[in-house]
Amino acid sequence: MNFKSQKGMAMIPVLVIIFVASVLGVTVYAASGQELLNAQKDENKIQAYYFARSGVEIAIGLIMNGECDSMSEGDEKTYYGDLGGAFGEDETDNYTIKFIIGIDENDYIINSTGIVRTGVSGEAAQAQSSGLGFRINRQAIAAIADGGGGEGNIPLTLFADESLSLSGSPRISGNVATNAEAPGSVEFQYSCYLINGDLYIGPGANADEVVTFNGWHRGPDTNIPDGDILNLPSALNFPMPEFNSFPGDLENRGNIQTHHGNYVIGEQGTGGNDYNFGYYDSINIGGSSTVVIKLDGEDRIIRAGNLSITGNSNIVLEGDGKLYLYVENTFNLSGSSRVNYNGDPNSLVMFYQGADALNFSGNTRFSGNIFAQGADVNMTGSNNLTGNIITGGDDVSITGAADAFPRILYAPNADLAVTGSGEVQGVVVVNNCTVSGGSRDAIAAGSSLDTDFFDSLDWGENGPPSLLLNPQGQERTPDWRRIGSWTTP
Repeated sequence: MNFKSQKGMAMIPVLVIIFVASVLGVTVYAASGQELLNAQKDENKIQAYYFARSGVEIAIGLIMNGECDSMSEGDEKTYYGDLGGAFGEDETDNYTIKFIIGIDENDYIINSTGIVRTGVSGEAAQAQSSGLGFRINRQAIAAIADGGGGEGNIPLTLFADESLSLSGSPRISGNVATNAEAPGSVEFQYSCYLINGDLYIGPGANADEVVTFNGWHRGPDTNIPDGDILNLPSALNFPMPEFNSFPGDLENRGNIQTHHGNYVIGEQGTGGNDYNFGYYDSINIGGSSTVVIKLDGEDRIIRAGNLSITGNSNIVLEGDGKLYLYVENTFNLSGSSRVNYNGDPNSLVMFYQGADALNFSGNTRFSGNIFAQGADVNMTGSNNLTGNIITGGDDVSITGAADAFPRILYAPNADLAVTGSGEVQGVVVVNNCTVSGGSRDAIAAGSSLDTDFFDSLDWGENGPPSLLLNPQGQERTPDWRRIGSWTTP
């Protein structure tokens, strides 16, 4: 027997074991290193997020200290710095927080970025960054800076005089108020939420009786996560403005009936496809016709007995000025028709005297302000309305995929129903409110509060009611986090 051969054979398993152990060791080492790297990345990501959040808080502090008082719409200020240090508008090599403060109409817009760096100053690589955005009403934050809850006003998203009911999984974003004091007047079903705001109930109301939460482990902490249930210091009152009489000194123009082609309403004449301003027994805009209304820098008036806009028709307002549209009996907007689409809502004012409901259906678009004397308002389909809606009607419904961006939806006598995937953006004032359907911000504060049309109506000697909430007597100061809203920069 050759013992050298046997020794050689015995070495092979040993070498195999050593090789396998080495491979496993390298693999384990690499895996451990990757795990540590991933953990470090996660830690950096979290830290960058909190840097960004701190940037928003620092920006709010600067705004409240008056650093941005001289800014106007379109202006921006950019600040750089790090926690524990000073912030300035000069960029440095090693800043960890950068935030931009801008103004969009009536809101401050903050975009903040947090950065975690590795290496040394001047040579550092950006390891991780995170961005946050925040929007807050300029008037609201000024009220906080001037003394807060006992003295200042805060934005109101929804006022429902007698009751509020939420079912399904919708959300309301912003401050909500009601004069309700009766047991069960405010109801949250399961996954319904009030976010970014407080709930104010009647002055003498008991929150445990008035507000009910149906569902397993549901209550204020789960369904009103960002705010509290508070009492109004006094009941709120929202009257209707006076509905003025229609102009009667207009020349009778007959009727308008369009099907296809282009038409013009202006002062140049009434021949061919041209029409003039004045009174029309009926206006029927249909087919694929386009009607251009020439304002020519003036305020113009059209009065119609009945107005129907259907099909794929389009009404365009051309030039500076404003169109006052008076409709006596019926109004219908359907199909895929457009009225002042993408135009300034303040360039169109419609006064509606009819008893029949205002119907917006199909895939329509309407940009303008509406004051209805006593009509209900129905929005169905996937239509979109941008502007203010004032009505003395009893019912307002927004169903299907309809979107209402009214800025102000003022219907103090009406029951509002928002169902399906319908959405409302702006300040809402109604008698009773029912919200149901899928998960979405069914009612939310709009990006701006334009009260020009609202204030221009005839409110009598007391003037227009305030659309801001003044919770005098409350000891707490409103939190800017509840008044504003977080956004994606």
